[in-house]
Amino acid sequence: MADGPAVRTAELAAPAYIKMMLHAAKYPTTAVNGVFIGDRVGDKIVLRDAIPLFHSPLNLAAMLEVALLQIDGHCRSTGMHIVGYYQANEHVDKFRMDSVFSSIACQINQNNSSAVGVLIENADMTIDTLRQGGGYAVFFSVGAKKWHMWRAKDTAGADDKGFVCGMTPGPAAAGQALVDLVAKGVQDELVDFDCHLDDISLDVLNPALAKHVAL
Repeated sequence: MADGPAVRTAELAAPAYIKMMLHAAKYPTTAVNGVFIGDRVGDKIVLRDAIPLFHSPLNLAAMLEVALLQIDGHCRSTGMHIVGYYQANEHVDKFRMDSVFSSIACQINQNNSSAVGVLIENADMTIDTLRQGGGYAVFFSVGAKKWHMWRAKDTAGADDKGFVCGMTPGPAAAGQALVDLVAKGVQDELVDFDCHLDDISLDVLNPALAKHVAL
């Protein structure tokens, strides 16, 4: 993926948002993480899909490398790239970029300077917030191991530094779809890399969820 100037605009597609939140909903008492795949369009990074990684200890370096290699292979076959990282911390009141988040996000950012990090706001995962497509913050790279945070709860548009994350087709549509899926228990169908390691027949691309997350 060709690098360019650091981006100030991200676009979170509904499938990426919904899968990320379903991952957190499936494992509400543990930390979870995953990556986004997508591409850069002009000065905007587009997060088109999410691939869930782990719900056990997140700092398993060897397994992470295996997972990223497999995902990179998938990306080469689709023309997309790894464009971001997401994480939900274990504790509800822990909203910060910890060492695991920083390490993995920086690793991805070294390969793609446009990549972003997304941190799920556990304490803000209420039905009302999710219905509006919220509950997360985006970290934009602004230098070596330096990040600027844009929070969905603070603004519906660009912040005072010009950073913004939009959502396709729109936060209300994605949020309502997410709330409806959680009410039906669809999160239990989600497969992450931990599940795949236990049963290699399970697919982390989650094709069975395609019909649920396509808006």
